[in-house]
Amino acid sequence: MGAPASGIVPGQDLSIDLQAILSWLGNYGHISYEKQQEFLRELGGIEIGLGTLQATNARVADAVKPAVEELWKWAPLQAFRSCR
Repeated sequence: MGAPASGIVPGQDLSIDLQAILSWLGNYGHISYEKQQEFLRELGGIEIGLGTLQATNARVADAVKPAVEELWKWAPLQAFRSCR
């Protein structure tokens, strides 16, 4: 068995780039899983299940959790500057 293609992580169904797009659409764009499915189907002819979308969202959330926790510790220590 050869090396995985660029951008593919073994054991994951989607490329890193596609996972990033889906995470952005769901968490920042507030796009439902059903609309994400429609987006992928219309734009790229990609059929994807709700379980894969849910698993992708959970995997990305777990991956960024340490950075978010560090940010919560760092932010209160920063000096407040008025925008005026």
